[in-house]
Amino acid sequence: MSPELDDWIVAEYAAGADVADLARRTGLAPEQVLAVISHATAGPAPGVQERDEQIVAAYAEFHDPEQIARQTGLTTGEVYDVVHRSVGVPAPYRVEPWVIVLVVAAVLAVLAAMATAVWVFVSAGGGLS
Repeated sequence: MSPELDDWIVAEYAAGADVADLARRTGLAPEQVLAVISHATAGPAPGVQERDEQIVAAYAEFHDPEQIARQTGLTTGEVYDVVHRSVGVPAPYRVEPWVIVLVVAAVLAVLAAMATAVWVFVSAGGGLS
């Protein structure tokens, strides 16, 4: 990011723009916008603690985490991170869906190769005797 963009973000935030709107207008993630504001203000961005408290309260009232994420401009994973931080529990390790697909594809490829090897062995007259 450029210093000009950082200055613009801070000025817009100070003028009342919310983080989700700034993220949408700049193409940045909300956490990146918050980082710019935090760096400029030398501390957590104003409103972050209140936002996190609202997230925790909504979660405690069994609101859907995806809905909370949409309302706050965060991802569902970031909502869970806020909740875990608030209760002092480390967030669980999350695996990206593409990693799961890759592992399943690799396992299926190995199984297919093994089945082919057995078929070739049996077709060639091999076997236990």
